[in-house]
Amino acid sequence: MSLQAQVYKNDLMMSLGSDTRPPVLINENEFEQWQDRFINFIERQPNGDNMMKSLTEGPMERPMKVIPATATTLASTVKKSLREYDADELLRYQADSQAKSNLILALPNSIYNRIACFKQNPMLMWTQLEKIMLGTVVSTQLRQTRYMNNVEEFKAKDGESLKNVFDIFWVVINDLYKIKVTKTELEANLKFLNALQPEWTKSCHRMRNDVRISTMPIQELYEILMTDESMVLEKKAKLDKKNKPKSVDPIALLASQLAEQALSESAFDDSTEDDGEALEKAMILLSQHYQKKFQRRTGSNNLRFTSGSKKVEPSAPSKAYTPKYEPVKVVEPKKEEKKVMNCFNCGKSGHIAKDCIVKVVKDSFLQKEDGTG
Repeated sequence: MSLQAQVYKNDLMMSLGSDTRPPVLINENEFEQWQDRFINFIERQPNGDNMMKSLTEGPMERPMKVIPATATTLASTVKKSLREYDADELLRYQADSQAKSNLILALPNSIYNRIACFKQNPMLMWTQLEKIMLGTVVSTQLRQTRYMNNVEEFKAKDGESLKNVFDIFWVVINDLYKIKVTKTELEANLKFLNALQPEWTKSCHRMRNDVRISTMPIQELYEILMTDESMVLEKKAKLDKKNKPKSVDPIALLASQLAEQALSESAFDDSTEDDGEALEKAMILLSQHYQKKFQRRTGSNNLRFTSGSKKVEPSAPSKAYTPKYEPVKVVEPKKEEKKVMNCFNCGKSGHIAKDCIVKVVKDSFLQKEDGTG
């Protein structure tokens, strides 16, 4: 056993106590539970009734005795000495010291140091301890409000078992009993039925129509509902499987959303558009979306990354959507005409200068000016 487990076991044994040793207040947040255990321990002791009187009514006052008058003195009353106590008075006197001793043994030093100044009076120790742990009247009212609010807002969580729901509900009801607030059997049963999950609707309806619901203890109601738990869980599993969303094609989903968006926009448009125009508009939006999503980007090696870890190679840019009902205009490319070269000698086509048969007379222009030739 580990050291932590051993410490936990020792603390648990001390907090529970035994027949000869009172329970110890280990955790301050569990004062109410400890208080119940401590009172139970005191009541089980041989002189338990007198010890409870010491805690709730205070220590016994010293009994008085009457001294009869004599010839020279008058009658008077004085306190009895311990030897003059009768059996009942002696038990009451012993109970004061026993109650104080058990209370001191039940408190750790961190708590006992707060009330050590009242150690002569067990009732003051007990009262001050309640004030420190439970607070004043304001704290008590706030606690009562919290307990009652827990009952009103109690609701079973989705997927929570019936046993867990009942255990928590019983703790909530028990908190009401601590503040002296009680619920009738009918109120507790209806509150428990209304707090269950929707899959219990059929069983709850059957129990509400039961004539015993007004007198049935909450434990019996829980045991009856336990017989239906397997059927309810099986029915819930079938509904969950039926209502489980199936995998949806993201492209089809996006196209549907864009189509709905286009239709909604066309609904508010003053111009009248037919269904074909709305569908065309939706497809154009879809085409523009994918062009923007998969277009080439500079500085990123022309790669487009999706939400996953795989890389997507860039694809050719998608063409704009052309509606089927609109004829497509096909433009044939022009045929390239063969370029014809002209002769630089005679200026005619069909041959080049080296194949030209027309002879050119050199300096003919100059000979005409001189009058020669």
